[in-house]
Amino acid sequence: MPATPARIGFILQQFRVAISGPDATVVGRYGTTARDTTDPIETFFDSVIDAQAMSDERLALLSAERRRLTMVAAGAVALPSSMPVDPAIPTAKVVDEERGVNGKAAVVEIGLDFERDRSTLTTWG
Repeated sequence: MPATPARIGFILQQFRVAISGPDATVVGRYGTTARDTTDPIETFFDSVIDAQAMSDERLALLSAERRRLTMVAAGAVALPSSMPVDPAIPTAKVVDEERGVNGKAAVVEIGLDFERDRSTLTTWG
């Protein structure tokens, strides 16, 4: 690659900055405990456009409220045949009024403990 003035100027820049946020929903939900930092995250993007796209994707991932819930039931639990299951990513509708959860979540673990005669279902979402 030839050393053009534009390329030399690009290489001499120590950082290229892409900023996303703050997300008002997250700040409203968590207040001052929301993660809001100006510390740079090292990446290896040459293009600011690519870095900005990744920064926006990272903000979208960190802004969504996610919960890991584990449910324990006595005995071996058979999942109902009417439960909609995506063959690629099994999901379940989780309703827990105490925690304010009512929505779909990915099923990340199903455990059967025959010794204790109980089942566990762990969801994330």
